[in-house]
Amino acid sequence: MMKKIIEYSKLMILIGSVLVGIQLPSLVNNYKNALNSHFLESQSTLNSYQKDADKYFNGNLNDLISYYRSSKDRVFSSGGETIVNLYNRYNNLKKYNDILKKDNIKSYWIILKNPFPEIRHEVIINYDYKITLTPRAIATGLVIGFIIALFIEFILFICISFCKRFFFKYNNKLNITK
Repeated sequence: MMKKIIEYSKLMILIGSVLVGIQLPSLVNNYKNALNSHFLESQSTLNSYQKDADKYFNGNLNDLISYYRSSKDRVFSSGGETIVNLYNRYNNLKKYNDILKKDNIKSYWIILKNPFPEIRHEVIINYDYKITLTPRAIATGLVIGFIIALFIEFILFICISFCKRFFFKYNNKLNITK
């Protein structure tokens, strides 16, 4: 009876892992779309400052920032910091956006390891848990399910081996003392 419970538990873990894996491509796609939207928004905002730099500083945004920072007006000089922050955000979003457009395997790793926290939060809150059965989703689901099933099987094997060794040593000590 216990063997059947373990087999069904493994089967449930496999099915759950496959379902999680099927969701992964959709989640990654939503993250890519959200990142691209933030990138386009930052690009649009930065373009207005770039137009000023084109008009007054031969296109050099750093000169515009220096001009803002050197102003004696505190409000105006703090605007330089705003432009720097916007420019840095634009560059970070551009770097990630370019990477995510090129390489799918690397994009999974980047999104898992080092996502933008506000974009990750936005995607998770707005995520719709519908199952989209595309070939990529099915393949990802099967691979994730297989890897998790192997991992759990390995952990169970280690635990059972450890328990058998411990039990065997304990029984031998009892037999010797009798």
